[in-house]
Amino acid sequence: MIEFFTISWTTRIFITFIFGICVLTQSLAIVLNFYRRSLTTHHIFENLLEISILFLIFVFSLLYGQVLNGVRSGFVVPIGYENTRIAIFIVVLVLAMVTSGLTKTLLPLSLIPAAAISLPSLEKVMGSTFPWFFVATLIFLLGRSIKIGVSSLNAIKTRISALSVIQAVDTLQTGVLFSENDGHTLLTNHQMQSLMLAITGKIFRNSRQFYDVLGSDQQESEKIKAELDGQMVYLLLDGTAWMFAKTDIPFRRKNYVHISAADVSELWKLTSKLKLQDQELRHKSAELKKTIANLHVLSKKWEIENARMRAHDILGQRLTVLLRTIQNEQNLDYDSLTLLSKGLLDELKAGPSITEPYDELKSIQQIFNAIGVDIRFEGKLPVNADKAGLFVDIIRESSTNAVRHGFATQINIKAEPTENVYNLTINNNGHTTTSPITPGSGIGTIRKKVGALGGNLDIIHHPMFTLSVVLPRGDQHE
Repeated sequence: MIEFFTISWTTRIFITFIFGICVLTQSLAIVLNFYRRSLTTHHIFENLLEISILFLIFVFSLLYGQVLNGVRSGFVVPIGYENTRIAIFIVVLVLAMVTSGLTKTLLPLSLIPAAAISLPSLEKVMGSTFPWFFVATLIFLLGRSIKIGVSSLNAIKTRISALSVIQAVDTLQTGVLFSENDGHTLLTNHQMQSLMLAITGKIFRNSRQFYDVLGSDQQESEKIKAELDGQMVYLLLDGTAWMFAKTDIPFRRKNYVHISAADVSELWKLTSKLKLQDQELRHKSAELKKTIANLHVLSKKWEIENARMRAHDILGQRLTVLLRTIQNEQNLDYDSLTLLSKGLLDELKAGPSITEPYDELKSIQQIFNAIGVDIRFEGKLPVNADKAGLFVDIIRESSTNAVRHGFATQINIKAEPTENVYNLTINNNGHTTTSPITPGSGIGTIRKKVGALGGNLDIIHHPMFTLSVVLPRGDQHE
């Protein structure tokens, strides 16, 4: 060891630093190796071997400390501790051989050369090279202790033990609590404790008391309590929703209690959205039922209106024929009256006949031509059947009114389709009046039908009584 007197001050500081790190890492390796496995024979000898290595490092530090004291005092002090050095070598030798035999590996035998560096006889043999072997041994022991510590730490993390189970449970995002049947808590994770604080303001040691508080209505109003699939759900201030469930677990003739808390925030949002949609659908359903009821009433009114219009048209035509016959001073015998009334009730009871608009128009022309009224039609009816039918109804009503009220003998009809609208103009040579004309039920009904299709109906009194109708074209191909 006398060679250490000649090395620099920086090197001595570096060696001192290595000693400190070596003691620290070897101590940590002993602790981690102890928790790494259960106590077996070879594990006990492994731990004893690691402890002997720690003592070997202490012996090295004693030798090096004696050198440093000599440097400070300026005297070369002979190195002692011969018996201690020999004893620690023998202990390391025996434990390394036993451990190697038990574990069936040669790695423990690598400690024998390292321990031999401490022998006084080997120091004398090495001479000036001894300091380098001394430092190399320290570095070897340092690297070995680091390797043992890392491998032991990895083994502890990967093995299943009570500690690893607790660590795994604590990392769960789900709240977990296990207790005995009387409520004494055996295991609870951080998430469950956080939920206890968030809901009740304190941590319970008795699971039964905690669950009873959850089931009661004594919580603050800000924490909304609800139900989902029959389980308790708490809505917290941070916007999350937690569902609590309690389960009894029988095991080895004893009963344990498991309380879990699952984050159901997304499910709760979907459920709330479905409830809102269900309420909206119910509201729409009620509105639809009301609309259907109204449609039934409107349909009934529409049928009555159509029946009244049909009766008006049929009776109007026959009365107009009768009136024209009287005006022409023709004789009304029994046969003529019978002919006019024949089939009247059957025609009123029957529904509207399915007749083409042009055929219906031709029929109107023939009926009025029989009583001396000339109906002249120019142009084209709309392609759309409903609009064409409406034009025929307007022609019938206008012709009837012209003959009955104006005593007309000629009726001129002009239908002009343009790019956007249909134009219908009807005039007659009947008498005109300067007094206002009040439209009857027939014109009133037709005006409603025209308005329902987005059109307009106008009556012009002078210079000739004219009825003008404009209907929009819903399609350019109509």
